[in-house]
Amino acid sequence: MAHLEINNDDPNGFWDCMVNTLECYCVCVEDMVQDLEQLYTDTMTAFAIRSLMEGKAADAQRIYDGVCVPEQENLLREWYRTDSAHRPLVLQRFVEKISKLNMGLEYDLATGQIQLQPSVKSVVDAAYFGLARFMAVNANALDDYGGKTNIAFCQACGKAFIKRGNRQKYCGTLECQSVRNKIKAKDYYYRHK
Repeated sequence: MAHLEINNDDPNGFWDCMVNTLECYCVCVEDMVQDLEQLYTDTMTAFAIRSLMEGKAADAQRIYDGVCVPEQENLLREWYRTDSAHRPLVLQRFVEKISKLNMGLEYDLATGQIQLQPSVKSVVDAAYFGLARFMAVNANALDDYGGKTNIAFCQACGKAFIKRGNRQKYCGTLECQSVRNKIKAKDYYYRHK
């Protein structure tokens, strides 16, 4: 162990030693569950904020319904209690509560340039990076995919889902697909009447 010189500041070296050399690792399930719960809360809060910014309060309500937060930390409670002139301050306060990204400098061997990059040390960090890119107007996230995003909100239940096609409007649950099929049949009937 002394010769391996495990450096706790280098997560890659630490995990390389723990998994490949010692063939052991441990995961604190309580910490993982807490991190995932916070990620869910932050993600739904971010999606609700985006809906409120677009003037879609009903969509924000559907998205935020499943979020379990104390009453004094409830985004929509604050939104509805605040007059329209001060609502941007509510959005600002809730955006600032979302976990921050750590950034660092990295030397790119391929280009010979120094780049500012996010410091991603876990799956949760990567998820927050993706969430930040989805939310921010200056992150160029949509440019990466030719102006398309893979995240959408189901028009039946209002929940976020990953799109499998450009025209997909409904998530894959049987209930939502049933709503989709009924609307499609109704549209067909009226067009061919």
